[in-house]
Amino acid sequence: MHAEKLNAFVRSSAFAENPVGVEFDPDRLLERYCNCVLLHELRMQGSA
Repeated sequence: MHAEKLNAFVRSSAFAENPVGVEFDPDRLLERYCNCVLLHELRMQGSA
């Protein structure tokens, strides 16, 4: 990611609302991956 895009993201409302990121369960994510859940579903926030 270019520095300009990174700086824009850090100044955005999305970053202000959630600067730490999203909690997820890596074991649940792996389980879903091993059960052939489609990647676009695995990438959805809150899927694991």
